[in-house]
Amino acid sequence: MKKILLGFLFLASLHSIGQNFNMNNGSSTTCDGLFYDSGGPDGNYNLNQNLTKTFYPSLAGSSVKVSFSSFSLEDQADILFVYDGGSVTAPLIGGFTGETLPPVLKASATNTSGALTFRFLSDGQTTMGGWEASVLCVTPCQSIESVLVSTVPEADPADGLIKICPGTTVQFNGDAVFANSGAGATYVWTIGDLEIEGQNITHTFETGGAYMIGLRVTDASGCINTNSLNRVVQTSFEPAVLIATDLNEDNSLWMEAQTSSASFTYDCTPSVPGVTFLPDGSGASYQSTIYVNCYDPGQTLSNPDQLLGICLNMEHSYLGDLTIRLVSPNGLDVVLKSYPGGGNTWLGIPVDDQDNPFEPGTGSEYCFSMDAATTLVDAPTYIPYFGSSGVSVVPGTYLSEGSFSSLVGTPLNGTWTILITDNLAIDNGFIFDWTLEFAPELLPDDLAFETQIMERGWLPDPSIIEQYDTIAIVGSPEAGEECFTYFVTDNFGCTYYYEQCVELEALGIANITGEDEIQLFPSPANDNFKIAGIDRFDPSSTKITITDASGKRLKAYDKAQTYDVSDLQSGIYFITVTDASGHIVKRLIKN
Repeated sequence: MKKILLGFLFLASLHSIGQNFNMNNGSSTTCDGLFYDSGGPDGNYNLNQNLTKTFYPSLAGSSVKVSFSSFSLEDQADILFVYDGGSVTAPLIGGFTGETLPPVLKASATNTSGALTFRFLSDGQTTMGGWEASVLCVTPCQSIESVLVSTVPEADPADGLIKICPGTTVQFNGDAVFANSGAGATYVWTIGDLEIEGQNITHTFETGGAYMIGLRVTDASGCINTNSLNRVVQTSFEPAVLIATDLNEDNSLWMEAQTSSASFTYDCTPSVPGVTFLPDGSGASYQSTIYVNCYDPGQTLSNPDQLLGICLNMEHSYLGDLTIRLVSPNGLDVVLKSYPGGGNTWLGIPVDDQDNPFEPGTGSEYCFSMDAATTLVDAPTYIPYFGSSGVSVVPGTYLSEGSFSSLVGTPLNGTWTILITDNLAIDNGFIFDWTLEFAPELLPDDLAFETQIMERGWLPDPSIIEQYDTIAIVGSPEAGEECFTYFVTDNFGCTYYYEQCVELEALGIANITGEDEIQLFPSPANDNFKIAGIDRFDPSSTKITITDASGKRLKAYDKAQTYDVSDLQSGIYFITVTDASGHIVKRLIKN
């Protein structure tokens, strides 16, 4: 009898230890089991899922550890998010997609619950094999703090920014502080969306912009650091330079360089491109997600006015079918358009043909904000094409039916989801992309910058007669092509060079600058000026002209003792003295 009872208890113990857990809404308490997607060990997960499951440790004082043995999701469309705690409001560990195994996941040292929360989102397109993972209980994590030891080039000590020119290679040297031991730890740097393994790495920044730098440190037990480096690399943009040229009457050439600087603002909420099918359904929901991770840790939406709006580019053949909802990272939501309402009005220009139900139509952009006056249901309509069987809502910005105040308190960072429910059969549609926009003042200062021109001019050249800032007057005794170089230096310390090659006509004089021939005085001049040395020129063939910096002739004189400039504005002008032998150009500053 004991043998039978012991055998029964042994089998019961094995059954409880080896329990399988499929992805669903809810929580489980365990220290030994297998975790699968909603399809279980043998099936694929389902379409259009939005599930949240939390694992708690069954052994007091321990923490949950999850290790994946297989992983297969539709890449960039279906995502498994993991949070370090008992809900989706806990810090996000990461979002995983595609077929790369996630790292070993374990509750952090600051996670006193020892729990891990999983949120799975799938779209309406493709299902795959999902995942299998073991769930165990382990000793709680040691505290780990990632450290940026140094960079080459160094960060600016004033603001901590690493400011570089395009094409610069930066070396990052990292380390970590471990409460117990760092033996066997791995280091992964994140540069924007890029991941590079190694404690010390280099990366070349080819394109201008702001790049968020992170360092993820994982110890031998799968524990991960919980701090953020909060470092940013700002890469300058090469300025746009346009050089205009014009031939003067004396065969000298006027060149002016027009330079425009650049500004950059990091896009925290990039649009989600790609077609999401909205098939017929009676209560079926379809979603698309945007993952936000550029705001300060713990930063929340504190005022509904900080969410400026949500825009969708979509088409659908029956507005009355739809409920449109925005879901925040911690599960708070707002109804943008409720069901019922809108009747058989179209959105965009759908292919309203039951024989071609899967053919996408033409999307239109519909935005929702709290500043608009009219809801989508009450929006004006138009006939989209001749012979149309329906009318479409005019694209534009419309009042959200629910108040954005319902989202106050949600973290800005995390997964934002647009959730569309089709409540009736027959009609369908497509989402082509969508965006959400937060107030620009929420953006960390380091993620926006403007380049400034600190210095510019022409490199010295013997054929430059006169130059000032962006302008050069050039000429040569001999005709032919000559090349000149313009340079620009910005506030990042980056210098850019631009070569301008031009065809010159012969000036016909030996001394182009004529420094020893004539002098203007006084310079700067007030109402008039004189020309020292003008007496040596033949009055019958001598002409004096004044041009502005663009080469436009403003005044002309015969040879005289005094030349009136009282009617000219303050600035820089060019005085050309011409006779039968050639010409001389001098610069005059007018007060």
